[in-house]
Amino acid sequence: MVDKRDKTLSIVQQCALLNISRSGLYYERCGESHRNLEIMKAIDRIHTECPFYGFRRIRNELRNYNFDVGKKLVIRLMKLMAIEVIYPKPNTSLPNCEDKIYPYLLRGLTINRCHQVWEMDITYTRTSYAVQVFL
Repeated sequence: MVDKRDKTLSIVQQCALLNISRSGLYYERCGESHRNLEIMKAIDRIHTECPFYGFRRIRNELRNYNFDVGKKLVIRLMKLMAIEVIYPKPNTSLPNCEDKIYPYLLRGLTINRCHQVWEMDITYTRTSYAVQVFL
């Protein structure tokens, strides 16, 4: 956004208008070191094999590959690579607002004999629709 060839506003004035420091304007990021790139390749290999490993297990695996790394470096490189551990996230059992809520049909019913009420959980029952979607 700063135009160094602008004749009407100096660089100091442009930086003041944008509320940035001049040192930030001239700063050029240096890339990752060769060692960190090798560690990132190893992290990618480990994460591909075991996507459920967190930073502690990945750090331990890296130590098995003869990389002497700490947890902060592993966490930083995993964030840089956008690697996230696969695990159940919180509030996974919250219902969707658009889902239909079915009434509980046994409310108020007195159960007083055998085989009066039967119950079955069909959560994991495969249906033809599920076969079409997942195959």
